[in-house]
Amino acid sequence: MRSLFRHRPSGAMVVAVIALVVALGGTAIAAGKLVSGDSLIKKKSLSGNRLRNSTVTGTQIKLSTLGTVPSAALATHATTAGSATTATNATNATNATNATNATNATNATTAATATNALSLGGLAASGYTQSNCNTTTGQVKGFATVAASATFSASFVNVPGYNCSGQAVQAERIGVGEYEIKFLGSPVTIAIGTVSADCGGIPCVGYVAVDPVSAGDWKVAVYNAGSNALVDEGFEFITP
Repeated sequence: MRSLFRHRPSGAMVVAVIALVVALGGTAIAAGKLVSGDSLIKKKSLSGNRLRNSTVTGTQIKLSTLGTVPSAALATHATTAGSATTATNATNATNATNATNATNATNATTAATATNALSLGGLAASGYTQSNCNTTTGQVKGFATVAASATFSASFVNVPGYNCSGQAVQAERIGVGEYEIKFLGSPVTIAIGTVSADCGGIPCVGYVAVDPVSAGDWKVAVYNAGSNALVDEGFEFITP
């Protein structure tokens, strides 16, 4: 024991030992701080390959600082393309509707014009013969065909014909060659008649005398032109 302390340590040795103790203590303190924080790590001093894979999550990342990733950019384009397509479809639909409306309007106008073209004086082609007893436009107000014979009805019966009033045309036999004919509801007072019977393939020679009774009512006498005798021969009657 006495031999160990025979030589006292020099001052330099004492200083070196103290420095070694201080150095080891500082490293331990630094190591403790590295475990609990990052104040000892210089900012931007670590590279990505110093991080373990899949250790950085959204919690550690400030998302607002990130730019648009490629997929998100495509999504923006897709939205724009979708809006453009929708706008185009809407425009096309509007144009199609307008075109259809314009076509329909043109067709309606053309159809109306065609209908008017078939009219004369506001009347349709089928209305050239007017059921009008009061105008003086020259249209026929009525006509009738009477198949006169000895067996013709002695009371008024309907006969074929036309009456401007829209009502019936009637006739009755009064006696040989004498008849009365009525155009019911007609105000007309002018009429003419002619024999229409067939005598052996040729027209019968005869004539008709007309005597007005009242508006739309006449007495008719049918005569043989040779003998001037009354005869039961068919006749036709017209009211201009």
